[in-house]
Amino acid sequence: MSLEYSIDDILSNDNTGSDADDLLTFAYGRSIVQGPGSDDNLRADDTFWVEAWKNLIALPSSLYKVLDSSLGKGITQVLTTELRNVRLLKNVSEKLIVLVLVILHRVRGITSYSDICRHISRQLNRWEAREYDLLVQTTLKTLNFQLSLITKNKTEEEHFRAFHQKVLRGNLRGAVRYLTDRVGGAVLSPDDAIGDGQTVRDALLEKHPEGGIPPKTSFQDFKAMPLFVSVTVTAKHVDGVAKKLRGSYGLGGLDANNLSQLLLRYKDTSEGLRHDTRNSRCG
Repeated sequence: MSLEYSIDDILSNDNTGSDADDLLTFAYGRSIVQGPGSDDNLRADDTFWVEAWKNLIALPSSLYKVLDSSLGKGITQVLTTELRNVRLLKNVSEKLIVLVLVILHRVRGITSYSDICRHISRQLNRWEAREYDLLVQTTLKTLNFQLSLITKNKTEEEHFRAFHQKVLRGNLRGAVRYLTDRVGGAVLSPDDAIGDGQTVRDALLEKHPEGGIPPKTSFQDFKAMPLFVSVTVTAKHVDGVAKKLRGSYGLGGLDANNLSQLLLRYKDTSEGLRHDTRNSRCG
């Protein structure tokens, strides 16, 4: 099936946007947004999560593997609840990433199974008690402290081994961060000063020309456009993909092994997460 149309007919309907805006809206239901978006409509809670995300994501972090125990089930339940709240527009998506980072981030000196269980259990209890600010602040202090130790008393061979291990685990983001942080680099925000009165944003804008709006003649008229067909994604599809996940880090550093365990390991609890993952895609 296809929809017959004419570019001239579309542009003659007294639309108020540019030719490009009108044509894209006709084809896709919305035009391209020229800009980074706005925080004007964020609620107070939303602003907290966005700022927490900005601060945490800029620091190198490593996560514990999800434990094959009741703690893993508890993490799955909390993640399912927060994912559902994002889908229902009760929370911003940044809260999900903060959740993963504050619950599972590795802490120097906590390495035995029993100590890891105790640490994660405490973090999870604090989350359920809504002690969010405490969790964020203690995680920031931990990550900053561990960052300060990255280059201390290590030989070049030890640095190479640490980088290589991150690559083998699929943590490419962490590997790149390790290289930049160990030589004094850091992840900069757009408004950070970089010298000569310039910010990061100013320097990047100098490197890129102003965006242009394509004229009508840039669009080829095919006379007919295929209709969009709705795609049905089921929990079964999520189950199948989860079994094939490999490698790279995703949500807050959550790697494929951790994510597949949350989606598959804990029976009814994991089934709930699969359903909400599916609903987040389709709903």
